[in-house]
Formats: sequence, structure tokens, C-alpha cells
Amino acid sequence: YDEWRKVLKGEAKILIGARSAIFAPMQSIGLIIIDEEHSDSYYQSDMPIYDAKVIAQFRAKWHQAPILLGSATPSIDSYYKAKNHDYKLLTLTKRALKSKLPTITIVDMKEEFIKGNKSIFSTALKEALETRYKKHEQSLLLINRRGHANFVLCRSCGEAIKYDHCDITMTYHHHDQSLKCHYCNHHIKVPKVCPNWQSPHIRYMGLGSEQVEETLKAMFEDAKIYRMDKDTTSEKHGHEKILAAFEKDGDFLVGTQMISKGLDFDHVTLVGILSADMALHIPNFNAKEETFNLLTQVAGRSGRRKAQGDVIIQAYDASHPLLESVTQHDYISYVNRELAYREKALMPPFIDAKKITITHMSQNESYKKATQIKMILKKELPSSFKIIGPIKPKVARINKLYRTHILVKYTDEKPLITLLNAIHENFDYKLYGFIVTDDINMI
Repeated sequence: YDEWRKVLKGEAKILIGARSAIFAPMQSIGLIIIDEEHSDSYYQSDMPIYDAKVIAQFRAKWHQAPILLGSATPSIDSYYKAKNHDYKLLTLTKRALKSKLPTITIVDMKEEFIKGNKSIFSTALKEALETRYKKHEQSLLLINRRGHANFVLCRSCGEAIKYDHCDITMTYHHHDQSLKCHYCNHHIKVPKVCPNWQSPHIRYMGLGSEQVEETLKAMFEDAKIYRMDKDTTSEKHGHEKILAAFEKDGDFLVGTQMISKGLDFDHVTLVGILSADMALHIPNFNAKEETFNLLTQVAGRSGRRKAQGDVIIQAYDASHPLLESVTQHDYISYVNRELAYREKALMPPFIDAKKITITHMSQNESYKKATQIKMILKKELPSSFKIIGPIKPKVARINKLYRTHILVKYTDEKPLITLLNAIHENFDYKLYGFIVTDDINMI
């Protein structure tokens, strides 16, 4: 609030902030910089839904100011616009401080398993960790999933333990012996028996940041190991405390995606990435883009000063073309391959897509209203609009509310916006318990 007042009074000439800072009441903007512009953190999916990059472009145009989008891995949409001269492309060909790019090695975990190595660390990564520890150099370990195990399974009934408010399994956290829903934040103590069968045969499935931390502690008893994920950074200044402690005397930093973003350590010479291909095959058209960005960004934390950095990427689909592009630091081959796929599949950036979400406490009512809205869209919109759905999302229920999606693909937004505004105005959704939201290119 104090910072906001300084801006309002014109006392602050430079403002640094997260996505909501784009709404700051600056009267005369001369430049807008969006760093790490590829990051999905500029998009707010909760109400009020907005994209800070879109707001930034509007404000830059209003104030006749330049806008600078910066990233080592530009979003496909931004690169496509630069390629088509909608944006001006400026390329940095050398790393800061003239440091060399790290050497990246892919380890095939199928081969490790065949050789009898059932550890979460490959032989190569174990040896590299030991070498760095002996040399008093620092290592980062990325696991793209927080929690100790992905879910808790009853081996008698075969069911994973869920919370009845959300249609998703709960995640096991070892440090406080709890199960947490990462959608609505509800948590319970780990049951000693299956809630359905009263069976004691419960097993923890999957891999998470806590398990990686514990494995490191078993390997290096005297090492200073820090963990950085949503659970350890929930307190005020949590990020700063962990990063300062690690930079001062840490040996290993284990973390989720947040350790990939903009961190600059003098003594980190090794980055290990566990299950790098885990997210490649999820049903999301952004999956490859998000994976490439994550791997490239976290790899860039290694060897940022004089010492040569190394990156070891563990994967089960080790021959995947995307991983080859990562090892070669070859953004261009990856992005051109992805653009060719999206053009063939008629996906953004070659068209725009809007996802309409209809939410209700009843699954049937949510689906029925989605069907009604789809019929209105089909009747009123030109035939060039492609309407898909209603679709039940991967996670259908969150916090007792069921969701149904409709996907609309188009090249001209105006008829759709006009029609959606009319739908919103002519139906009292709150009276009947409905919530209807829509967002662009988040499908």
C-alpha cells in the first residue's frame, strides 16, 4: 500500500513488481519491461482473470511507450510474432559475464533400471553430486512435483485417497505426515487404514521434493541441504531466507519450478533434473513448450561464473527430440518444430482459442448449461468458428464445484465477445448457482 501511494503521488519513477503491478497508477509511462516473458505467472486464472502481458501492451500503446519482452526461452506466441515482424527481435548471442554455457548430458533411466539401479539418482548424477560436494561447490536438484509422493494408494481396494470436495488425489507430505489437496489446500492426517476397506495396506506412490531431500540426507549426512517449494516458502520472506541460507553455506538446493526462475548463484556448478520428461505427455497443447522452458531455464543456473557448469537430465524417454534440442541449447530447432505441429493441428498462435468454463455444484446442471451455451454459440456465430465440447476437464471438481468446458477456435474475436457479453447479461447465473468464465489461449 505504501508503494502504491508513492506511485500515485508521482514519487516513484521506477516500479518493480509481480503481475498486479501492471495496474499501478503511473501517469506517464516511458518504458515497460516484462522479464521472463514466457512465464505463465503473468496470467491470472482466478477471478478477476487477466493476462498482465496483454494489459502491458494496452498501457504501452496508450502512453506511446516501448515495451520490452525478455527471455532466454521466448514464448512461442512472441517468437511467432517476431518472425512475422509484428515484434522486433533483438538477440543476445553471449552469456552475461562471458561465462560458457553448461554441458548438458541426458541419462536414460530405462538403462539404469536394467542395470539394477533402482535409486532416484542415476550413477552419473550420484558421482557428479559426490564430486561437487568434495570440491565445496553447490548443486541444484529440480523435481517437477512437490510433496513426498504423488498419492497414497490402498493395495487392497486399489483406490487412491481423495478429498470429497475435489476430483483429484491428495498428495502425501512426509514432514508432517499429512495429505494435502493442491487445488483447494484442504489437508488431513495420513490415515493408518484405508477409509473404504479399513485395510492397513497403504503404499506411497510417486516422487516429490521431500523424498529427494531425504535421499540426499542419507547420502551426505553432514551436508547442508535446503528445500524450496510451496510448502517451505509459505511463510513471509520464506523465499529470501532459503536462498540466503543456501548461498551462504549450502551444499544442495532441492526445489520445484521456482528454483528455475532468475536465480543467480556464484558457486552452483551442477544442476540435476529428475524425471525431465514427466510432463511431456500430459493432455495439454502447451506441455512441450512448458517442459522446454523449464529445462532450459533451470539448466541456465549452472556455471554462471568462471567455473564450467554441468547439467544432468534424467529421463525415461531419453531420445525425445525436445530433449536433444535442450542439450544443444537449440531454441530455434525446437520452436520451428513446435510451430509446424501447431500449424498442422490448427492451434495457437495460428488461431485464437477461448475456453469457456461453466461451474455449478451439480455436475448434471453444469453439463446441461454448457450444452445450452454451445447451442447458442453454434446458432449465432459464423461457420468459421469451431466449437468443441462440452468437455469434462481432467480435474472436474474443485472445492465442491463441478466444471465443464467449451472450446471455441476462431480468427476474429469480435462476434464471439459480443455474443458472450449478451449471454452474461441475459442470464442471472448467481441466482441459479452458475459461474461462467472465459479465457483466451489457455486450453
